[in-house]
Amino acid sequence: MYAKDPPSNGACRSISRPTFADLVAMEPKLGQLLREARRIRDTGEDEVFCANAIWFGWHGGPGFKPRLSRLVGWYSGQAGILATAMSYDVAFEAIYNALPVCRGNCSCL
Repeated sequence: MYAKDPPSNGACRSISRPTFADLVAMEPKLGQLLREARRIRDTGEDEVFCANAIWFGWHGGPGFKPRLSRLVGWYSGQAGILATAMSYDVAFEAIYNALPVCRGNCSCL
């Protein structure tokens, strides 16, 4: 993997993939998002549960994706490793995978 902004000589520098814990140490709000995702439950009361609806904020919720994008990745305004797509991917995987799986006739299935 490569950092977002290569050195000015045009050569890309290789960087190690951070862990989610590494990212939280640099941006504690990522840990808050993970805890929030872990609190979401599929109660089974509705006919459908859609993790993507929660992730993107469909149906009026705040969504995780827009909040994550402000904390990590190319469009976050962060510097260093937090500004990389690789860091976004690490955070996305941790937080999205904490959500309950889709169930019923949701648009994902």
